[in-house]
Amino acid sequence: MEKIRVLITLDDGFRNNYETAFPILRKHEIPAIFFLSSRHSIHGKVLWFNYLNMLEMKFNRNSFTFNGKILDMSSIKRRSTMLALKKELLELKPHPTALYKTIDEQLPKLMDFMTPEEYNNFCAGMSSEQISKIASNPLYTIGIHTVDHPYLSLCDDEEVDRQIRENKIWIEKATGKECNLISYPIGDYNKSTLDICRKMGITTGFAVNPIYRKFPGMECTRIGIYQASTDVLGFKVQWGNLLRSLHIKRIG
Repeated sequence: MEKIRVLITLDDGFRNNYETAFPILRKHEIPAIFFLSSRHSIHGKVLWFNYLNMLEMKFNRNSFTFNGKILDMSSIKRRSTMLALKKELLELKPHPTALYKTIDEQLPKLMDFMTPEEYNNFCAGMSSEQISKIASNPLYTIGIHTVDHPYLSLCDDEEVDRQIRENKIWIEKATGKECNLISYPIGDYNKSTLDICRKMGITTGFAVNPIYRKFPGMECTRIGIYQASTDVLGFKVQWGNLLRSLHIKRIG
């Protein structure tokens, strides 16, 4: 019976990837790919979804004002308030520039309700020095995850190019190596995204749920592991291997 082979990938590039995951992987000599966004490598800059998560988890008042409206952040209403806010932010154009401008200028500041330690633990991205150290080990590869972690299908082509190109340049400068792998943020992409990637020399793309399933190498399936249970992990690996085998037979 053929052994199941597993490739570990980690997205976003939060500092805990370097401080927690990397030492464990290195200790057990387990190879992995780290897909990094670059925005949150700058102190004070956060990824939009991370900001919303922290606002929901850490905000310490019952309301705040946004666009002339009082948003209810009581324990009963907080979840529904955050869902409505997320929807409103994602509808802003152009994406993601208008989204980040709104977060920076109109919504509560993270440091008003988080301690510096909490910010470093939950929001900070890896530094160039940390990325360089990971990349110096041949077991680990650094991949593109865009600058700002947008929904690429909501961006115009020029913005998609910028998001990928600037992130690629940043990674290559930090690692001293060519970078030709990408993980599409939130698993979101379209045919235009794939064309832009190929023109940029990117050869491999990863998504949890491939959209088209007809672009070899650019729609590599992944299995999201979002629970601590090893039983769930084992099931997902077995199930993923079965689906992969069926997919290979179907296109073979």
